[in-house]
Amino acid sequence: MQYAEAARLHAELVVDRTRIQGADHHDTLTSRHHHAWEVAGTGDHGEAVRVYAAVIADSTRVLGFDHPDTLNARACQAPWIGTLGDHAEAARLLAEVVAARVRVLGPDHPDTLNARSMSGR
Repeated sequence: MQYAEAARLHAELVVDRTRIQGADHHDTLTSRHHHAWEVAGTGDHGEAVRVYAAVIADSTRVLGFDHPDTLNARACQAPWIGTLGDHAEAARLLAEVVAARVRVLGPDHPDTLNARSMSGR
């Protein structure tokens, strides 16, 4: 399946999940994250960054700043910010994710190691 079709289908799913389960339901937030990922795959990195920002804001509000899903969305958004040319901001965001994962999960957790590999730390 092409990214554009996947993004379209995820956008429809987000509408349905929001209607049925509510905007703050975990499944709705997850579908929004997947939609952002597919949008990035289409090459529309600016829109992906915007969608991720909204997901991050709501995930932070609903799940918390250090929740694994919030951290994952933050880690996924950062490279696209770098692609748009703000490499310093992308590096800063990834460093924050690494620090949070070390604090929450410990230095040897696979998610921490993955975040470190993304950030070069």
